[in-house]
Amino acid sequence: MAGANTNAHIPSVGHDGVVVSWITALQWVFGGAPSLLTAGYAKYKSRLFRVANLDHWVVLVSGRMIEELRKMPEDVASFLEAADDFMQSTYTHKRCLLENPFHVRVVQQQLTKHLPELCDAVFDEMAYSFAAEIPLSDGDLAGWHDVTVLPTIQNIIARVSTRVLVGPALARNPEYIKIAINFTLDVVIRARVINFFPNLLKPLAGRLSMLIPSVMDKGFSILEPVIAGQKLARNAPTLETEAMEPNCDLLNWLIDEAPPEDCSDRTIATLLMNLNLAAIYSTSMVCTHILYNLVSWPEYIEPIRAEISECTGRHGWTKLAFNDMVLLDSFMKESVRHNGGSAYSGIRKLKRPVRFEDGTDLPAGTFLAVAAAPTHLDEQLYPNSRTFDGYRFQKLRENSLDAGAQHSMVAVNNDFLVFGLGKHRQYFHPGRFFAVLEMKATLAYLLMHYDVVLPSQTRPKDRWVGESCIPDPNAR
Repeated sequence: MAGANTNAHIPSVGHDGVVVSWITALQWVFGGAPSLLTAGYAKYKSRLFRVANLDHWVVLVSGRMIEELRKMPEDVASFLEAADDFMQSTYTHKRCLLENPFHVRVVQQQLTKHLPELCDAVFDEMAYSFAAEIPLSDGDLAGWHDVTVLPTIQNIIARVSTRVLVGPALARNPEYIKIAINFTLDVVIRARVINFFPNLLKPLAGRLSMLIPSVMDKGFSILEPVIAGQKLARNAPTLETEAMEPNCDLLNWLIDEAPPEDCSDRTIATLLMNLNLAAIYSTSMVCTHILYNLVSWPEYIEPIRAEISECTGRHGWTKLAFNDMVLLDSFMKESVRHNGGSAYSGIRKLKRPVRFEDGTDLPAGTFLAVAAAPTHLDEQLYPNSRTFDGYRFQKLRENSLDAGAQHSMVAVNNDFLVFGLGKHRQYFHPGRFFAVLEMKATLAYLLMHYDVVLPSQTRPKDRWVGESCIPDPNAR
Protein backbone atom coordinates (compact mmCIF):
# COMPACT_ATOMS: atom_id res chain seq x y z
CA MET A 1 0.00 0.00 0.00
CA ALA A 2 2.89 2.37 0.70
CA GLY A 3 3.59 2.41 -3.01
CA ALA A 4 6.60 1.74 -5.15
CA ASN A 5 9.74 1.46 -3.07
CA THR A 6 12.02 4.03 -4.73
CA ASN A 7 14.22 4.24 -1.61
CA ALA A 8 14.97 0.54 -1.13
CA HIS A 9 18.56 1.44 -0.20
CA ILE A 10 17.29 3.16 2.97
CA PRO A 11 16.81 0.76 5.93
CA SER A 12 13.17 0.34 6.95
CA VAL A 13 11.40 -0.13 10.25
CA GLY A 14 8.69 -2.76 10.17
CA HIS A 15 7.75 -4.73 7.08
CA ASP A 16 9.28 -3.94 3.69
CA GLY A 17 7.92 -4.42 0.19
CA VAL A 18 4.88 -3.10 -1.64
CA VAL A 19 2.47 -5.76 -0.31
CA VAL A 20 3.66 -6.61 3.21
CA SER A 21 4.29 -2.94 4.01
CA TRP A 22 0.50 -2.84 4.42
CA ILE A 23 1.04 -4.43 7.83
CA THR A 24 3.34 -1.65 9.00
CA ALA A 25 1.15 1.04 7.42
CA LEU A 26 -1.87 -0.24 9.37
CA GLN A 27 0.24 -0.48 12.52
CA TRP A 28 1.20 3.17 11.96
CA VAL A 29 -2.42 4.25 11.58
CA PHE A 30 -3.70 2.33 14.60
CA GLY A 31 -1.41 3.52 17.37
CA GLY A 32 2.00 2.17 16.41
CA ALA A 33 3.72 5.36 15.24
CA PRO A 34 5.68 6.12 18.45
CA SER A 35 6.97 2.56 18.84
CA LEU A 36 8.00 2.38 15.17
CA LEU A 37 9.91 5.67 15.37
CA THR A 38 11.49 4.75 18.70
CA ALA A 39 12.75 1.47 17.23
CA GLY A 40 14.12 3.24 14.16
CA TYR A 41 15.74 5.99 16.23
CA ALA A 42 17.44 3.47 18.53
CA LYS A 43 18.90 1.55 15.59
CA TYR A 44 19.58 4.31 13.06
CA LYS A 45 20.15 7.55 14.99
CA SER A 46 21.94 10.12 12.80
CA ARG A 47 21.17 7.94 9.78
CA LEU A 48 18.16 7.85 7.50
CA PHE A 49 15.45 5.23 7.98
CA ARG A 50 11.98 4.89 6.52
CA VAL A 51 8.54 3.74 7.58
CA ALA A 52 5.45 2.88 5.54
CA ASN A 53 2.31 5.02 5.63
CA LEU A 54 -0.87 4.04 3.84
CA ASP A 55 -0.05 5.71 0.53
CA HIS A 56 3.68 6.50 0.69
CA TRP A 57 6.93 5.97 2.55
CA VAL A 58 8.33 8.61 4.91
CA VAL A 59 12.10 8.88 5.33
CA LEU A 60 13.00 9.96 8.87
CA VAL A 61 16.00 12.04 9.85
CA SER A 62 17.47 12.37 13.34
CA GLY A 63 20.56 13.47 15.21
CA ARG A 64 23.13 15.44 13.24
CA MET A 65 21.17 14.98 9.98
CA ILE A 66 18.41 17.28 11.27
CA GLU A 67 20.60 20.29 10.55
CA GLU A 68 21.04 19.20 6.92
CA LEU A 69 17.28 19.04 6.44
CA ARG A 70 16.78 22.37 8.22
CA LYS A 71 19.13 24.12 5.80
CA MET A 72 17.39 22.86 2.65
CA PRO A 73 15.47 25.70 0.95
CA GLU A 74 11.80 25.49 0.01
CA ASP A 75 12.61 24.97 -3.67
CA VAL A 76 14.52 21.79 -2.73
CA ALA A 77 12.65 20.35 0.26
CA SER A 78 9.16 21.84 0.22
CA PHE A 79 6.87 22.05 3.21
CA LEU A 80 4.11 23.42 0.98
CA GLU A 81 4.28 20.47 -1.42
CA ALA A 82 4.18 18.03 1.50
CA ALA A 83 1.22 19.84 3.07
CA ASP A 84 -0.60 19.79 -0.25
CA ASP A 85 -0.20 16.01 -0.51
CA PHE A 86 -1.04 15.24 3.11
CA MET A 87 -4.09 17.51 3.29
CA GLN A 88 -5.16 17.15 -0.38
CA SER A 89 -5.79 20.89 -0.36
CA THR A 90 -7.06 21.01 -3.94
CA TYR A 91 -10.13 19.07 -2.81
CA THR A 92 -10.39 19.76 0.93
CA HIS A 93 -9.56 23.40 1.66
CA LYS A 94 -8.57 25.21 -1.57
CA ARG A 95 -5.13 25.65 -3.10
CA CYS A 96 -4.98 29.42 -2.56
CA LEU A 97 -3.65 28.55 0.89
CA LEU A 98 -0.52 27.21 -0.79
CA GLU A 99 -0.32 29.23 -4.01
CA ASN A 100 -0.17 32.65 -2.36
CA PRO A 101 0.19 32.17 1.39
CA PHE A 102 0.32 35.87 2.30
CA HIS A 103 -1.50 35.02 5.52
CA VAL A 104 1.80 33.60 6.82
CA ARG A 105 3.37 37.06 6.58
CA VAL A 106 0.39 38.56 8.39
CA VAL A 107 0.69 36.05 11.24
CA GLN A 108 4.45 36.46 11.52
CA GLN A 109 4.50 40.23 11.41
CA GLN A 110 1.16 41.72 12.40
CA LEU A 111 -0.08 39.15 14.93
CA THR A 112 3.23 38.85 16.75
CA LYS A 113 3.75 42.64 16.76
CA HIS A 114 0.28 43.30 18.19
CA LEU A 115 0.31 40.65 20.93
CA PRO A 116 0.59 43.25 23.74
CA GLU A 117 -2.52 45.10 22.50
CA LEU A 118 -4.41 41.83 22.00
CA CYS A 119 -4.02 40.73 25.62
CA ASP A 120 -7.04 42.79 26.74
CA ALA A 121 -9.22 41.10 24.11
CA VAL A 122 -7.82 37.67 25.01
CA PHE A 123 -8.54 38.17 28.72
CA ASP A 124 -12.01 39.58 28.05
CA GLU A 125 -12.94 36.63 25.83
CA MET A 126 -11.32 34.18 28.24
CA ALA A 127 -13.51 35.43 31.09
CA TYR A 128 -16.62 35.29 28.88
CA SER A 129 -15.74 31.80 27.62
CA PHE A 130 -15.12 30.26 31.03
CA ALA A 131 -18.36 31.78 32.34
CA ALA A 132 -20.19 30.24 29.38
CA GLU A 133 -18.50 26.83 29.53
CA ILE A 134 -18.19 26.38 33.31
CA PRO A 135 -20.84 28.68 34.80
CA LEU A 136 -20.71 29.39 38.51
CA SER A 137 -23.46 31.00 40.55
CA ASP A 138 -22.96 32.18 44.12
CA GLY A 139 -24.34 28.91 45.38
CA ASP A 140 -21.86 26.92 43.29
CA LEU A 141 -18.68 28.48 44.61
CA ALA A 142 -17.93 25.61 47.01
CA GLY A 143 -19.19 22.90 44.66
CA TRP A 144 -17.70 20.82 41.86
CA HIS A 145 -18.62 20.60 38.19
CA ASP A 146 -18.16 17.47 36.12
CA VAL A 147 -16.57 18.70 32.88
CA THR A 148 -15.48 16.79 29.77
CA VAL A 149 -12.06 18.35 29.33
CA LEU A 150 -11.18 18.29 25.62
CA PRO A 151 -14.43 19.68 24.17
CA THR A 152 -14.51 22.33 26.90
CA ILE A 153 -10.95 23.45 26.14
CA GLN A 154 -11.74 23.35 22.41
CA ASN A 155 -14.71 25.66 22.87
CA ILE A 156 -12.71 28.11 24.99
CA ILE A 157 -9.75 28.15 22.58
CA ALA A 158 -12.14 28.49 19.61
CA ARG A 159 -13.87 31.51 21.15
CA VAL A 160 -10.62 33.27 22.06
CA SER A 161 -8.99 32.48 18.70
CA THR A 162 -12.04 33.70 16.80
CA ARG A 163 -11.99 36.93 18.80
CA VAL A 164 -8.44 37.54 17.56
CA LEU A 165 -9.18 36.36 14.02
CA VAL A 166 -12.43 38.20 13.26
CA GLY A 167 -13.61 40.05 16.37
CA PRO A 168 -16.14 39.61 19.20
CA ALA A 169 -19.35 39.15 17.19
CA LEU A 170 -18.40 35.79 15.67
CA ALA A 171 -16.52 34.77 18.81
CA ARG A 172 -19.91 34.72 20.55
CA ASN A 173 -21.81 33.16 17.66
CA PRO A 174 -22.42 29.48 18.66
CA GLU A 175 -23.07 28.40 15.07
CA TYR A 176 -19.77 29.80 13.82
CA ILE A 177 -17.81 28.39 16.78
CA LYS A 178 -19.21 24.94 16.00
CA ILE A 179 -18.19 25.34 12.34
CA ALA A 180 -14.69 26.50 13.30
CA ILE A 181 -14.17 23.45 15.53
CA ASN A 182 -15.63 20.94 13.07
CA PHE A 183 -13.69 22.30 10.09
CA THR A 184 -10.47 20.51 11.01
CA LEU A 185 -12.19 17.15 11.44
CA ASP A 186 -13.91 17.62 8.09
CA VAL A 187 -10.63 18.38 6.30
CA VAL A 188 -8.71 15.53 7.96
CA ILE A 189 -11.37 12.91 7.21
CA ARG A 190 -11.65 13.97 3.57
CA ALA A 191 -7.87 13.99 3.16
CA ARG A 192 -7.51 10.55 4.80
CA VAL A 193 -10.16 9.07 2.50
CA ILE A 194 -8.55 10.55 -0.63
CA ASN A 195 -5.08 9.42 0.45
CA PHE A 196 -6.39 5.88 0.86
CA PHE A 197 -6.70 5.68 -2.93
CA PRO A 198 -3.72 5.03 -5.25
CA ASN A 199 -2.27 8.12 -6.94
CA LEU A 200 -4.01 7.33 -10.23
CA LEU A 201 -7.45 7.45 -8.60
CA LYS A 202 -6.90 10.35 -6.17
CA PRO A 203 -8.17 13.05 -8.58
CA LEU A 204 -11.41 11.09 -9.06
CA ALA A 205 -11.79 10.50 -5.32
CA GLY A 206 -11.08 14.18 -4.66
CA ARG A 207 -13.67 15.41 -7.15
CA LEU A 208 -16.27 13.01 -5.74
CA SER A 209 -15.55 14.28 -2.22
CA MET A 210 -16.20 17.84 -3.39
CA LEU A 211 -19.78 16.86 -4.24
CA ILE A 212 -20.46 16.38 -0.51
CA PRO A 213 -21.33 19.67 1.27
CA SER A 214 -18.39 20.67 3.47
CA VAL A 215 -18.03 22.52 6.75
CA MET A 216 -15.98 25.12 4.85
CA ASP A 217 -19.03 26.01 2.74
CA LYS A 218 -21.00 26.71 5.93
CA GLY A 219 -18.13 28.86 7.18
CA PHE A 220 -18.14 30.84 3.93
CA SER A 221 -21.84 31.63 4.36
CA ILE A 222 -21.09 33.36 7.67
CA LEU A 223 -17.67 34.86 6.97
CA GLU A 224 -18.20 36.37 3.53
CA PRO A 225 -20.92 38.86 4.59
CA VAL A 226 -18.69 39.94 7.51
CA ILE A 227 -15.73 40.44 5.15
CA ALA A 228 -17.85 42.32 2.62
CA GLY A 229 -19.20 44.54 5.38
CA GLN A 230 -15.72 45.33 6.63
CA LYS A 231 -14.58 46.27 3.12
CA LEU A 232 -17.67 48.44 2.63
CA ALA A 233 -17.01 50.28 5.88
CA ARG A 234 -13.49 51.00 4.67
CA ASN A 235 -14.53 52.14 1.20
CA ALA A 236 -17.54 54.19 2.28
CA PRO A 237 -16.75 55.44 5.78
CA THR A 238 -19.34 57.23 7.86
CA LEU A 239 -18.76 59.76 10.62
CA GLU A 240 -19.31 56.93 13.11
CA THR A 241 -16.81 54.53 11.50
CA GLU A 242 -14.22 57.29 10.98
CA ALA A 243 -14.29 58.03 14.71
CA MET A 244 -13.67 54.37 15.59
CA GLU A 245 -10.26 52.83 16.15
CA PRO A 246 -9.25 50.32 13.43
CA ASN A 247 -10.09 46.77 14.47
CA CYS A 248 -7.09 44.88 15.81
CA ASP A 249 -7.74 41.46 14.28
CA LEU A 250 -6.48 39.12 11.55
CA LEU A 251 -9.40 39.94 9.25
CA ASN A 252 -8.34 43.58 8.89
CA TRP A 253 -4.68 42.69 8.48
CA LEU A 254 -5.52 40.15 5.78
CA ILE A 255 -7.53 42.78 3.91
CA ASP A 256 -4.56 45.15 4.23
CA GLU A 257 -2.05 42.61 2.90
CA ALA A 258 -4.14 40.85 0.23
CA PRO A 259 -2.67 41.33 -3.26
CA PRO A 260 -5.01 43.20 -5.65
CA GLU A 261 -5.35 40.17 -7.92
CA ASP A 262 -6.35 37.87 -5.04
CA CYS A 263 -8.35 39.88 -2.51
CA SER A 264 -11.83 38.39 -3.00
CA ASP A 265 -14.11 37.72 -0.05
CA ARG A 266 -13.77 34.00 -0.81
CA THR A 267 -9.97 34.12 -0.63
CA ILE A 268 -10.00 35.99 2.69
CA ALA A 269 -12.64 33.61 4.08
CA THR A 270 -10.59 30.58 2.96
CA LEU A 271 -7.50 31.88 4.72
CA LEU A 272 -9.47 32.63 7.89
CA MET A 273 -10.93 29.11 7.93
CA ASN A 274 -7.47 27.63 7.55
CA LEU A 275 -6.05 29.84 10.28
CA ASN A 276 -8.82 28.41 12.44
CA LEU A 277 -7.38 24.97 11.77
CA ALA A 278 -3.99 25.91 13.22
CA ALA A 279 -5.27 28.24 15.93
CA ILE A 280 -7.94 25.96 17.36
CA TYR A 281 -7.16 22.31 16.72
CA SER A 282 -3.49 21.97 17.60
CA THR A 283 -3.63 24.55 20.41
CA SER A 284 -6.58 22.90 22.16
CA MET A 285 -4.97 19.45 21.84
CA VAL A 286 -1.68 20.62 23.34
CA CYS A 287 -3.44 22.64 26.05
CA THR A 288 -5.45 19.56 27.05
CA HIS A 289 -2.28 17.47 27.27
CA ILE A 290 -0.78 20.11 29.58
CA LEU A 291 -3.89 20.21 31.77
CA TYR A 292 -3.92 16.41 32.08
CA ASN A 293 -0.31 16.55 33.27
CA LEU A 294 -1.07 19.36 35.69
CA VAL A 295 -3.82 17.43 37.46
CA SER A 296 -1.72 14.24 37.34
CA TRP A 297 1.15 16.01 39.18
CA PRO A 298 -0.90 18.27 41.51
CA GLU A 299 2.19 19.24 43.52
CA TYR A 300 2.92 21.79 40.78
CA ILE A 301 -0.44 23.55 41.06
CA GLU A 302 0.25 25.77 44.07
CA PRO A 303 3.75 26.94 42.97
CA ILE A 304 2.39 27.76 39.50
CA ARG A 305 -0.66 29.46 40.98
CA ALA A 306 1.60 31.57 43.23
CA GLU A 307 3.69 32.58 40.21
CA ILE A 308 0.58 33.59 38.25
CA SER A 309 -0.70 35.63 41.19
CA GLU A 310 2.64 37.42 41.57
CA CYS A 311 3.02 38.17 37.85
CA THR A 312 -0.54 39.40 37.31
CA GLY A 313 -0.32 41.38 40.55
CA ARG A 314 2.71 43.25 39.20
CA HIS A 315 1.69 43.63 35.56
CA GLY A 316 -2.00 42.77 35.25
CA TRP A 317 -3.12 40.28 32.60
CA THR A 318 -0.58 41.53 30.08
CA LYS A 319 2.03 40.03 27.78
CA LEU A 320 4.71 41.14 30.23
CA ALA A 321 3.01 39.11 32.95
CA PHE A 322 2.80 36.02 30.74
CA ASN A 323 6.48 36.43 29.78
CA ASP A 324 7.40 36.35 33.48
CA MET A 325 5.53 33.08 34.14
CA VAL A 326 8.71 31.03 33.84
CA LEU A 327 7.56 28.02 35.88
CA LEU A 328 4.30 27.76 33.94
CA ASP A 329 6.29 27.99 30.71
CA SER A 330 8.67 25.26 31.92
CA PHE A 331 5.81 22.97 32.91
CA MET A 332 4.13 23.49 29.54
CA LYS A 333 7.32 22.73 27.61
CA GLU A 334 8.01 19.60 29.66
CA SER A 335 4.44 18.49 29.01
CA VAL A 336 4.73 18.74 25.25
CA ARG A 337 8.13 17.08 25.38
CA HIS A 338 6.39 14.03 26.84
CA ASN A 339 3.01 14.39 25.14
CA GLY A 340 3.68 16.31 21.94
CA GLY A 341 1.12 16.61 19.22
CA SER A 342 2.95 14.55 16.60
CA ALA A 343 5.39 11.66 16.32
CA TYR A 344 7.30 13.49 13.62
CA SER A 345 7.84 17.10 12.66
CA GLY A 346 9.14 19.30 9.84
CA ILE A 347 7.52 17.29 7.04
CA ARG A 348 8.97 18.06 3.57
CA LYS A 349 8.70 16.73 0.02
CA LEU A 350 11.75 16.78 -2.22
CA LYS A 351 11.26 18.75 -5.42
CA ARG A 352 14.56 17.54 -6.84
CA PRO A 353 17.14 14.83 -6.00
CA VAL A 354 19.25 15.38 -2.88
CA ARG A 355 22.51 13.90 -1.62
CA PHE A 356 23.16 13.98 2.13
CA GLU A 357 26.66 14.47 3.54
CA ASP A 358 26.99 10.74 4.24
CA GLY A 359 26.54 10.07 0.51
CA THR A 360 22.91 8.89 0.68
CA ASP A 361 20.91 9.89 -2.40
CA LEU A 362 17.16 10.53 -2.33
CA PRO A 363 15.04 11.09 -5.45
CA ALA A 364 12.52 13.85 -6.08
CA GLY A 365 9.14 13.03 -4.58
CA THR A 366 10.57 11.60 -1.35
CA PHE A 367 8.78 12.61 1.87
CA LEU A 368 11.14 13.57 4.70
CA ALA A 369 10.41 14.31 8.36
CA VAL A 370 12.22 14.55 11.70
CA ALA A 371 11.70 11.79 14.27
CA ALA A 372 10.42 14.22 16.91
CA ALA A 373 8.97 11.89 19.57
CA PRO A 374 12.15 9.85 20.15
CA THR A 375 14.30 12.99 19.90
CA HIS A 376 12.37 14.48 22.82
CA LEU A 377 13.13 11.38 24.91
CA ASP A 378 16.83 11.13 24.02
CA GLU A 379 18.93 10.74 27.20
CA GLN A 380 21.84 12.60 25.63
CA LEU A 381 19.63 15.64 25.03
CA TYR A 382 17.46 15.40 28.14
CA PRO A 383 19.00 13.55 31.13
CA ASN A 384 16.43 11.36 32.91
CA SER A 385 14.33 11.97 29.83
CA ARG A 386 11.45 9.69 30.82
CA THR A 387 11.04 11.37 34.20
CA PHE A 388 8.55 14.24 34.18
CA ASP A 389 10.23 17.31 35.67
CA GLY A 390 8.13 20.45 35.45
CA TYR A 391 11.10 22.49 36.70
CA ARG A 392 13.45 21.16 33.99
CA PHE A 393 13.43 24.19 31.70
CA GLN A 394 13.16 26.69 34.56
CA LYS A 395 16.42 25.31 35.96
CA LEU A 396 18.03 25.48 32.52
CA ARG A 397 16.95 29.13 32.26
CA GLU A 398 18.42 29.93 35.67
CA ASN A 399 21.75 28.42 34.66
CA SER A 400 21.81 30.16 31.27
CA LEU A 401 23.96 33.19 30.47
CA ASP A 402 21.42 34.80 28.10
CA ALA A 403 18.32 34.87 30.32
CA GLY A 404 17.37 31.43 29.03
CA ALA A 405 15.50 32.52 25.91
CA GLN A 406 16.54 29.31 24.13
CA HIS A 407 14.79 27.29 26.86
CA SER A 408 11.39 29.00 26.59
CA MET A 409 8.51 27.16 24.99
CA VAL A 410 8.48 29.35 21.88
CA ALA A 411 12.15 28.63 21.16
CA VAL A 412 12.72 26.39 18.13
CA ASN A 413 15.87 24.31 17.74
CA ASN A 414 16.96 20.86 16.60
CA ASP A 415 16.29 19.35 20.05
CA PHE A 416 12.76 20.71 20.54
CA LEU A 417 10.62 20.14 17.48
CA VAL A 418 7.01 20.75 18.51
CA PHE A 419 6.73 23.88 16.35
CA GLY A 420 8.54 22.55 13.32
CA LEU A 421 11.98 22.98 11.88
CA GLY A 422 14.09 25.93 10.80
CA LYS A 423 12.74 28.70 8.62
CA HIS A 424 9.71 26.58 7.68
CA ARG A 425 8.33 26.60 11.24
CA GLN A 426 6.03 29.51 10.28
CA TYR A 427 4.22 27.18 7.88
CA PHE A 428 4.18 24.23 10.23
CA HIS A 429 2.59 26.10 13.12
CA PRO A 430 1.57 29.66 12.27
CA GLY A 431 1.73 32.05 15.21
CA ARG A 432 3.49 29.99 17.87
CA PHE A 433 3.95 33.14 19.99
CA PHE A 434 0.20 33.67 20.06
CA ALA A 435 -0.48 29.95 20.59
CA VAL A 436 1.76 29.84 23.67
CA LEU A 437 0.29 33.07 25.03
CA GLU A 438 -3.23 31.72 24.51
CA MET A 439 -2.42 28.47 26.32
CA LYS A 440 -0.79 30.35 29.19
CA ALA A 441 -3.83 32.59 29.47
CA THR A 442 -6.18 29.59 29.48
CA LEU A 443 -4.27 27.70 32.15
CA ALA A 444 -3.61 30.81 34.24
CA TYR A 445 -7.26 31.85 34.21
CA LEU A 446 -8.33 28.31 35.06
CA LEU A 447 -5.95 28.02 38.02
CA MET A 448 -6.85 31.45 39.41
CA HIS A 449 -10.60 30.83 39.31
CA TYR A 450 -11.06 27.08 39.74
CA ASP A 451 -9.69 24.03 41.51
CA VAL A 452 -9.15 21.06 39.22
CA VAL A 453 -8.97 17.36 40.07
CA LEU A 454 -9.10 14.05 38.21
CA PRO A 455 -11.60 11.62 39.76
CA SER A 456 -9.54 8.64 38.54
CA GLN A 457 -6.24 9.92 40.07
CA THR A 458 -4.39 8.65 36.99
CA ARG A 459 -3.55 10.55 33.81
CA PRO A 460 -5.99 9.86 30.97
CA LYS A 461 -4.33 7.71 28.33
CA ASP A 462 -3.28 9.30 25.04
CA ARG A 463 -4.59 7.92 21.76
CA TRP A 464 -2.31 7.71 18.74
CA VAL A 465 -3.94 8.01 15.32
CA GLY A 466 -1.24 7.87 12.69
CA GLU A 467 1.41 10.41 13.66
CA SER A 468 -1.03 12.41 15.84
CA CYS A 469 -1.12 12.16 19.63
CA ILE A 470 -4.70 12.82 20.76
CA PRO A 471 -5.54 13.47 24.43
CA ASP A 472 -8.36 11.31 25.76
CA PRO A 473 -11.49 13.05 24.38
CA ASN A 474 -13.78 11.57 27.05
CA ALA A 475 -11.81 12.28 30.23
CA ARG A 476 -13.69 14.25 32.87
